Amino acid sequence: MVMKQFKLWFNVVRPFSLTASIIPVLLGGVIAMREGVFQLSTLALCLVAMTALQISANLISDCDDYLNQVDTKESFGSSGMIVNGSFTPRQALRGGMLFLALGSVLGLLLVYISGLVVLLLGVVGVVSAYFYTRKPFSLKYRGLGAPFVFLMFGPLPVLGAYYIQTQRFSLLALLLSVPIGLLTTAILHANDIRDITSDRKAGIQTFAMEIGIHKASVVYVCFLSISYLAVLLMMVFGTLSIWSAAVFLTLPVAVLDMKSLFSRKLMTLDKQTALLQLLFGGSLVASFMIM
Repeated sequence: MVMKQFKLWFNVVRPFSLTASIIPVLLGGVIAMREGVFQLSTLALCLVAMTALQISANLISDCDDYLNQVDTKESFGSSGMIVNGSFTPRQALRGGMLFLALGSVLGLLLVYISGLVVLLLGVVGVVSAYFYTRKPFSLKYRGLGAPFVFLMFGPLPVLGAYYIQTQRFSLLALLLSVPIGLLTTAILHANDIRDITSDRKAGIQTFAMEIGIHKASVVYVCFLSISYLAVLLMMVFGTLSIWSAAVFLTLPVAVLDMKSLFSRKLMTLDKQTALLQLLFGGSLVASFMIM
């Protein structure tokens, strides 16, 4: 019984998506480590807090998507655990609020350790996680999902993790947050491209729906291409070492993702893009660890 419940909760939090939180926090941490500052316990707290906020957003989104008829038996979004009857909307919402509380408590601990700047970053994270689908803002349903995801899984966690270690901000951390943020946004964008028809029926707005599938496909390619170009330019100008070239070993994965997109094999494109984000970001993290 316990194992069954664990498996249900494991599936509903969408574990494949959690690289969106893990990679940027680790990246901010290893940038600080390169500068001679590294506190494992503080980084671990930051990692758990950020992941808790993402899980909270996932669960609350599942609840609201079901209640707003965005998720149905005919659609492909979210975890599908409410649609198939494994969870009730109430359970998902309660779980979301529990993880939101966990992230908030850990965030307050980080404020105590690292100062009031972290409070501002934490408030942005908590408010954004809650109002991603909750009224009155419902960011996801108003075509604001992409900029939200870029901010929340790019600059905010990379700079936040770096600041928590060093008590200062870094131009390098900001620059590297861009490709990570773009690849994470590409995960959402892949999901939105796949769901254009069902989202239109549900009466919500997404960026992909507004510009149409052909332009949305070009935007997806741009997200991926700019991510690689950013790393290349930082290497050319000496901002990154030669070890950062490891990210280009992931290019075949990016090419396969783009082939899936243009052949309209969209069912698993979001998960494929999440894998690319993991490999790309993991390569960057590793390059800092061996410098």
